[in-house]
Amino acid sequence: MSEAVDAVTLAALYRRRWRLETAFQHLEAHPESEINTLTYARAALLGFCLALVAYDVFSLALSALDGVHQEPVSETISTYYIGHEIAKTFLSLLLLTTAKDWRFLVKYSVAEFAGRLRDIAMAVNLKKYKKHSHGPKKPKPKTPYDPKQPHVSTQQLLTKQKKKRGRKEKKAPQKGWGLTGQLFGDKGYISQPLFNQLWQQGWQLVTRIKKNMKNKLMPLRDKILLRKRGIIESVHNILKSQCHIEHSRHRSHINFMAHLVAD
Repeated sequence: MSEAVDAVTLAALYRRRWRLETAFQHLEAHPESEINTLTYARAALLGFCLALVAYDVFSLALSALDGVHQEPVSETISTYYIGHEIAKTFLSLLLLTTAKDWRFLVKYSVAEFAGRLRDIAMAVNLKKYKKHSHGPKKPKPKTPYDPKQPHVSTQQLLTKQKKKRGRKEKKAPQKGWGLTGQLFGDKGYISQPLFNQLWQQGWQLVTRIKKNMKNKLMPLRDKILLRKRGIIESVHNILKSQCHIEHSRHRSHINFMAHLVAD
């Protein structure tokens, strides 16, 4: 750190660090800069740089909205709604326009471009992007102390539960919904107790074998279906990444289905 920077300046910068943290949170949530399928460092860096460019567009839209109103409105509108609107509009523009359709913007000066942004911002319906607060969180009631049930660590509870399971004989679980068939999973589901429980319910667990396991014969049909397991997981990945079915704002199953159908 240079000696020319005094302690007051450093303290002021440190107090504003939350702005950077909020910016990274918006980058992760709205432009989806964290993509699990990016396994290469350069691809991840490229995705992150594109997310930064998208965040500049996001900040420019908020600044334009603040500039055309007497009081700043960026604190009262939802950043999620704004980011969702930009993402959907961008896909529509890719389908309906080409690069030639936007060449007229090159001829604009900075003042003309700012004026056009102000005209667009004036026509924005702020009620559509207004935040919806859920009210103050209810404080959690303090658990009364009971000497008969003292506090113990989670590790002790898990260890005690495993010992109990090892001592007692496992009972066959009851059948649910009257369904039977086959379940295909990865190597993480390899477990003889789990296989026995599912078999008693009428399900056959089909998985690959590990390198240190003995080779077992498998019907050709099961081998083919096991190879197609990745297709189903790809569908689930698309539902999570594109349709955003993992959404913390869902308060009921009806809202979840409405959001899924809308996408």
